[in-house]
Amino acid sequence: MVFQEKAEKVKEAARKGKWKVAAIADEGGKIAKVLNVVFTPRAYGFVDGKLVWLQKGPDIYFGVVSVLRSFLKVAKGEARAEKLLNAWSAEMREKAWGKGASDLVRRREEP
Repeated sequence: MVFQEKAEKVKEAARKGKWKVAAIADEGGKIAKVLNVVFTPRAYGFVDGKLVWLQKGPDIYFGVVSVLRSFLKVAKGEARAEKLLNAWSAEMREKAWGKGASDLVRRREEP
């Protein structure tokens, strides 16, 4: 994630939030200029350091999940993307509802 903030502020936010993603401070906006940030937040998908996907529009109607799904389809293929998103969804259900309720939903979803 790239932030147009001072490095100290980004490091502190990452530490407090226990982020599991790389956080980069772009205080002068050099990275934003190279990536042509025409709206924020804008998602960019990199694989092995190479830009393979970028968010075309602000996705105000679909949000984070649709942006993630779009990137994963390019990076992992459609079948793997769906499998990853289903696993993530199950994990979030278990965190929110507990294992018993999550297992009930999973059994209904299985073919």
